[in-house]
Amino acid sequence: LGTITNDQLVQSFPRIMEIEYTAKVEDRLDNIQSGEEDWVGALDRFWKRFEPEIDHASQTMRDLKSEEVETDEVCDKEDEETGEKCGKPMVIKLGRFGRYLRCTGHPECSGTKNLKKDGEVEETFEPEPTGEDCPKCGEPLVRKKNRWGQFFVGCSGWKPKNSKPPGCSYIQQEKVGVKCPDCGGELVKRRARRGNTFYGCDGYPDCKHTTPNLPVPIKCLECEHPYLVIRQRKNQPKMMACPNKECDFETEAAE
Repeated sequence: LGTITNDQLVQSFPRIMEIEYTAKVEDRLDNIQSGEEDWVGALDRFWKRFEPEIDHASQTMRDLKSEEVETDEVCDKEDEETGEKCGKPMVIKLGRFGRYLRCTGHPECSGTKNLKKDGEVEETFEPEPTGEDCPKCGEPLVRKKNRWGQFFVGCSGWKPKNSKPPGCSYIQQEKVGVKCPDCGGELVKRRARRGNTFYGCDGYPDCKHTTPNLPVPIKCLECEHPYLVIRQRKNQPKMMACPNKECDFETEAAE
C-alpha cells in the first residue's frame, strides 16, 4: 500500500517529490528565520504554484479504492437462512490493509477473502465453537482468525461496526498468569490498532497498566517488582528483565 501511494504522489506531484525540492524548502525556512524573507510572501508564492497542482491531481489521479480487478475466485459465503453459498465472482480491491478479494454482490453479500503478499488467496478459516457461552450476551463463543492471521476467541453474535441491530463485541482475553501490580486484576494479551502485541490490565479503562513485553510471574530479586518480562534484542538470547525503569536487573531466560 505504501509503494502504491508513493507512486501516485510521484506521478501527480513530480516537482514536490523531487529530492532537491526538500533542500530548497529548508533554505527558504532558514531565510525566513533569519529575516531575509517574509513568511507571508513565501507562503503566498508556494500556494500559487501548489493550488493548480492539487486541482490537476484531483482530476487525473487514479481512484484506487473504486478500481476492481476481475479474478476466477468465487464467493463461498453461506446465506444465514438457506445455507446456500453465494457463488458470485470476486474482484481484487484495495483497502486500508492492502489488497483483498470482495464479492461482486457487495453490499448485499459481505463475502471477502484475504490475499497473501504473493497474491495467493489465504485459506479460509471457519469459526470453531468452543463449547462456552458469551458472558455478555449468552451466544456461543467461537474460535476465529483475525486479519493478521492470529487466532482468538470471540462472540458468534459479532457484527460489523454500525450494523443494525448492533452485534456483540465481546472478545475473550488471553490471560498470562500475572496479576496487575496497580489494581490486582489480570494482565491479558492485547493487540494495538497497528497489529503489535502488548499486555494490559483486564480492568481497562479503569486501570491503564500496560507493558510491551510478555510478563512472567517471577518477582524481581533486586527491587521486588511483582513480575519480570521476556525481552529479546536482535541477535541476542532471550532475557528476563525487570520492567521497573529504575532497576537494571536482567538474567538469561531458560528455554
